Amino acid sequence: SSNRIFRSSIHRASLLFGRRQQTLSSTASAEISITTKNEERTVGLPPTWEDLTSTLEKVKVSSESSSPTPLVTLYRDTNGWCPFCERVWLALHIKNIPYQEVLVNLQDKPAWFLAMVPTGLVPAVLFHDDLINNESSSSEKGNDDDDEDKAAKAQPGRRLVWESLDIMKELDKSFPDTPRLVQEDNADYMEARSIATSMTTAGFQYAYAGKNKTLTEEDKASKKDEFNAALDKFDEFLGQNKDAGPFALGSSVSGIDVEIVPVLERWRYQMPITNGMDITDGGRRKCIQRWYDAMDQFEPYINRVKGDEYSWTAVAAFFVRIFGNSGEDGLTDEMQEAINRAEAAADALTKKFTQPDEYPINTSFAIEAASKIIANHKAIVSDCTNAEPKSQKEVTRANDAHAADMVLRAVANNLLMQQTQLNGDSVLISPKFDSADQSKDAILSARTVATRLCVPRDMGGPAASVLRRELVQTADYIEKTLV
Repeated sequence: SSNRIFRSSIHRASLLFGRRQQTLSSTASAEISITTKNEERTVGLPPTWEDLTSTLEKVKVSSESSSPTPLVTLYRDTNGWCPFCERVWLALHIKNIPYQEVLVNLQDKPAWFLAMVPTGLVPAVLFHDDLINNESSSSEKGNDDDDEDKAAKAQPGRRLVWESLDIMKELDKSFPDTPRLVQEDNADYMEARSIATSMTTAGFQYAYAGKNKTLTEEDKASKKDEFNAALDKFDEFLGQNKDAGPFALGSSVSGIDVEIVPVLERWRYQMPITNGMDITDGGRRKCIQRWYDAMDQFEPYINRVKGDEYSWTAVAAFFVRIFGNSGEDGLTDEMQEAINRAEAAADALTKKFTQPDEYPINTSFAIEAASKIIANHKAIVSDCTNAEPKSQKEVTRANDAHAADMVLRAVANNLLMQQTQLNGDSVLISPKFDSADQSKDAILSARTVATRLCVPRDMGGPAASVLRRELVQTADYIEKTLV
């Protein structure tokens, strides 16, 4: 099935920011106003990684409370592209359930995962019933051993659930004081699911119709008509709900919104490029447009789970290569043209990295970005100087690992200093290099990292926006000071 193909293909792109188990709270840090202007920079040596780690810890202590005990463990794909994982991920954030996550390489699934999950598929969630039911000390963190080994252990008072809809139902049952998402006893809910399922099926059949060489132009037009009809029906349903929207069942997000957001998110950014089709039909489908607008303001979604326009555009070519490939005959001319458009569109979007974006300014986003760089700097340096990359081969890599390391340290410092204004003494660094060649390699490294950064794989959209902007501004400043 197309679902199984998707699940087996989504790990073929390499990770930029490493692969680590994380303990997370779905609660965003307190919002604090910050400065984003491009201030004057001091040319010099950036702090060491040890010093940056120390500064980060001080910032975290002053800006957020201690992390809550995770009540579930989420096993999901490494890239954040699996639509079924996204459903569960979003549900956890909506319900504000503290969780830890273990990322699973879908191309090389570890033996412990295959032994633990009968289907071998993600997502899966381990419910920490011993903590949910207060049967053990709430001080237990549950993630201080090796992540895969600990995750695979059979633990008393804990149970595993797999398949996204089953997990969502169990989250409703285990956390009854949180918003109920799955409402299969509601006739409107079931009607919405039927309409959404038909829309999703028609959408996938149309999206990759161009790979089938046996289809005539009339056949392809018919699939497009079927998809448009399904979109119109969904738009009509949204306009008829009892609370007058903006979500599928009214004024509050329900399980229907959670079920459909993964595909609508992708189609929104990819369909105009790969298929020349606007899901909202230029705004004619006003209720779908209103739904998008409402989701764009929904913090449990936009702060960590939602993919951004650049990332979905950048991976569109990859998806066409996988799902648009007709097998032994390879890509059709139509699919190759879609790839060319996607790559050109992604390149155009890189020119907008320094522009203001739609996300609210928040110190937690800068801290998130700095944390990712500091924790994964070795992997990032290796990636942006890799002479034989496995993905995005069209992105030019740098040569000098030392220059890449220097510019990353400067960026991490600037995120902590400029964005948090630590102790009121913000010193923005532009690294000093021994040669013009080193400077040029640093510039290339910064821009490569900005281009390779993928949301939500590496971090949330707001944090990625802050990081891309600082990477490009730092590169621009080095370029201006080149003699």
